[in-house]
Amino acid sequence: MRRVTIDDRRRINELYYQYHNYAEVARQTGFSASTVRSYVDKNFNPVTEDQIKRFDPNVDMKEFDETIFEGLDNYGELCVLSEEEKEEIRLLWKELTV
Repeated sequence: MRRVTIDDRRRINELYYQYHNYAEVARQTGFSASTVRSYVDKNFNPVTEDQIKRFDPNVDMKEFDETIFEGLDNYGELCVLSEEEKEEIRLLWKELTV
């Protein structure tokens, strides 16, 4: 018996999104229809290539600025996020939970 991997789950959901039929997905993946049914996420929406943002360290990394430490008595203040940073984290979590 073959285990269902994360890639298998993604493929099952992509195929189900396309065919809306457990038996067809089972034929194409080699899993039973009942296995397919247990891994289908009815809220699944496939990710298109234009939705994927690739990380480029030469473009996406800001240069480290050590002046952020100057004049600070409490380094914990560096951990306080702005609303913009909080929204970026929400978007990141949304992307990571695909």
